[in-house]
Amino acid sequence: MHDDEFWGDGNMLRQWLNKTTVLAGNSSLTETNREQPTTKRRGIKCPRIVKETARLDQLLNNTSRVIVGVRHPVHWFESLYNYRIWQKHEKKRHNMKPSLQFLHNNRTDWLGLSTGAARFNLYLKQLGKVPLSPDELQHMTRIKVYGVMTSTAHHEQHPMKVLLYSMEQIKDSNTQRRLHFQHTLQQFLNLDTPLHDIATKEKVNVNNFQHIENIDICEEQYREIRNTLVWQGKHASDWIRNKFMKSEDVVVSDVGFMNEVLERWGVDPCDEKSS
Repeated sequence: MHDDEFWGDGNMLRQWLNKTTVLAGNSSLTETNREQPTTKRRGIKCPRIVKETARLDQLLNNTSRVIVGVRHPVHWFESLYNYRIWQKHEKKRHNMKPSLQFLHNNRTDWLGLSTGAARFNLYLKQLGKVPLSPDELQHMTRIKVYGVMTSTAHHEQHPMKVLLYSMEQIKDSNTQRRLHFQHTLQQFLNLDTPLHDIATKEKVNVNNFQHIENIDICEEQYREIRNTLVWQGKHASDWIRNKFMKSEDVVVSDVGFMNEVLERWGVDPCDEKSS
């Protein structure tokens, strides 16, 4: 499920964040329920949170937890593009379909999609887990990428812990490694009850519709876009592996496996597929 499928145009997210003032331990307190803590855990699933980092100050404290999932930028681009096409036909959310050339840049995007928006390291830098050099801060304040804040105030350190995972861990065919990831997730969330094995759960909100505008990113006509995504992916991978994952506030289930996955961001998956 993509972010706007649940949160619409972002207003619902903003309202929820404005209402939720404390998210701590086993209790959830809101403006209307300050004196009546409950044992319920409260959470949201929304990629937009790493792009609206100014809202983190309203939500997070020492006991809050953030889970961030990543995937190869080439697969991400193809998946989100085809999802926007699905929205156009099945949900009637919009009637747009910009050219791929329009999306092959940093300065414009289509509902959050562009090659520039696949620079995941820029968003992770905003979480404040790694000190940024003066050059990095200057770059962050002048770059024009959707969701990257232009004020250095949003790059200050936050107290929350972050669990980083990859899509490969969700669908890992290595049972022992997959169960280890699920156990790490359980511990990270401080849950008493073990999680159900992800492999046994039915997928929901999966786009199985095919439309003429859908793209196969591995076609030769998209090679330039893939080249850009792979070049960016290598730089993002290097920063995530060598800096972000080294933070004491960042939890990774299997560092060795995650490094293997991230290193592949610097390789065109379509070339691997055809070999």
